[in-house]
Amino acid sequence: MAKALPSRISAARKALRRPAIVIALVFMCCAACGPLQVQLINDATPTDIRIVTATAAISPTPSIVWFPPTATPLPLFTPTVVPTVDKLGKLGEAYLSDGFAAKAGWQTMRTTVGNITLSDMGELTFSMPGDKGTLVSYNRIAFYPSYYLSVDVTLSFCSFHQDGYGILFRVGDSEHFARVWINCLGQTRFERISGGKAAELSDWAANGKIRPGAPQKFTVGLRVEGEKVELYLNDAFQYEIEDVSTDAGGIALAAETAGAAPLTVSFSNLTIRRLE
Repeated sequence: MAKALPSRISAARKALRRPAIVIALVFMCCAACGPLQVQLINDATPTDIRIVTATAAISPTPSIVWFPPTATPLPLFTPTVVPTVDKLGKLGEAYLSDGFAAKAGWQTMRTTVGNITLSDMGELTFSMPGDKGTLVSYNRIAFYPSYYLSVDVTLSFCSFHQDGYGILFRVGDSEHFARVWINCLGQTRFERISGGKAAELSDWAANGKIRPGAPQKFTVGLRVEGEKVELYLNDAFQYEIEDVSTDAGGIALAAETAGAAPLTVSFSNLTIRRLE
């Protein structure tokens, strides 16, 4: 028992020397790097806290507003009150009073450019989705040398300024006729087509009856007598032109698109009356 005790004490001393060696090595390494500073946690100085002041962000590039808000639209057209000029005078009996009856002889068609349809309600409609082209509907109405023609026009779609519609009169064939033309700005113009070539009888003229665009409804009247042709809108005289080709001819209706927008126009209540 006495011999065992010294051996145990010796082993314990050896064990205590090993941590001391390790600790000594750690201090030697730290001393090589620089002085070691040991500081209690309670004495530590807190790190300065920087308060970052927010700066104004760089304004991003304005994005495109595809659908900007708009103000309440103003009326496209305000009629100007002008004295009505009674140039039409008294009219005689009706040559034709039901111009768009179910079997009145108007041409109807379905084409790639558009369609011409005649409804049971007596309405001839030109529907053109927007492809470039012209539609014409002729009628075998008897030829009258002098007359007053009146027709109601209902415009459903009409937005592109080069699109138009109108009345062909004194029609001999597809290359010889006169026409009054109305564009989607509401302007009117007379032309004489001879041999397929157009000659201007009047320049484009604005008026106080037809506004630009659609929808709208109005009445077009033509007083045809000799070389003189008068234009009436809503029974009000507008102006007159001279057409030296006084040959009697038929009646046709037409519409034309330039290929940028759809056009839908209907004609109804066609009457042709004798002049007194």
